[in-house]
Amino acid sequence: AILSRAEAALTSGDLQTAMTEIAGLPKEAQEPMAEWLELAQKWLASTQAFAKLSAILDQ
Repeated sequence: AILSRAEAALTSGDLQTAMTEIAGLPKEAQEPMAEWLELAQKWLASTQAFAKLSAILDQ
């Protein structure tokens, strides 16, 4: 069920929700996804930083 919700979130473009769902898995289930989770976190951080910078430049 967790992976289905994570997949649905990704399909709708909601990376944060997908990551939150995956964080609810047992640690041993998260291990195979560790590299993806790290990249997803970096992507999310970079898009948030870009949005902040864009808002500042638009002022």
